[in-house]
Amino acid sequence: MLNAAMSHSKIFLPIFFCLTSHHSFAISISEAVKQKLISITVHSYDDSKDSVFHPSYYGSCIVFDIRNLKANTLELTEDAGRFLIPNDSAEQRMIITSPVTLALLAHQQKFVPVYAMCTEAHDAGPSNQTKFTYGEIAQANLLKLVKMIAKNKFQDKAAQNAVWCITDNFSPSTIYSTDTAEAHLLCKLVCALKNIPYAPGIAPEPDIDFPHSARINGYFTYTIARTHTIDLRIYNQQGQLLKDVVHGEKQTPGTYNYNYEADIPVNDDRHPPVMIVRFYFDGKIFAEKKHVLR
Repeated sequence: MLNAAMSHSKIFLPIFFCLTSHHSFAISISEAVKQKLISITVHSYDDSKDSVFHPSYYGSCIVFDIRNLKANTLELTEDAGRFLIPNDSAEQRMIITSPVTLALLAHQQKFVPVYAMCTEAHDAGPSNQTKFTYGEIAQANLLKLVKMIAKNKFQDKAAQNAVWCITDNFSPSTIYSTDTAEAHLLCKLVCALKNIPYAPGIAPEPDIDFPHSARINGYFTYTIARTHTIDLRIYNQQGQLLKDVVHGEKQTPGTYNYNYEADIPVNDDRHPPVMIVRFYFDGKIFAEKKHVLR
């Protein structure tokens, strides 16, 4: 009877699961370097293979080449405000203008674009080969401005000029943007930081001699016997589109003296590039002019 009862009973045996995992933890990039958890190379963005030009001294102009040296996943961060020091002292010292966050799996390598801006207006723009080392965190007024830029995602020429107002004593009147709300926010903060009067409602004027950019202008004279679609584009010597000045404009028969003007950022002042202005009728090149930026 006992054996029969046992034959119909259910026997429960404990089952143990062994779970393995790779733990991850968060750490700043600068601290991860000190602890030798990662290797990192910081260099300028190489736009030589891009179809669109990228300024070398603001925007996502820096690349972090990072490799995880450990078997754990790393959650890496870096706050805005960190200086990046070029290997050539004649080139511009940069500052990170947007927080950096990324995850690296065990032994993984990533190339991470990083937003940065120049803090030395009169030095040369970084070249494609420029390497950087980690510097200190900015202090006082510059750090306050950079945190505001990061918070509002103002990654453009207006914000770059605001940085130069602090680092190179530019006038707040040089902070210009077609986005007037952005220009006023930047100008108001810069004036407060520099303890100078700010007059709300007065738009700042564009800076004609914007550092590390050059203004080109010219004209095309022509006569057309029928309606054409007009395009005007500016390229560099590598065939990269710098600016789409006119796009799909209709022109009726007549004689025209077509003027153009554009501010073009310069990557490296020691090697002035040639800009090529191309004028198109109905998608086909009608004429072109070359400008050497100096």
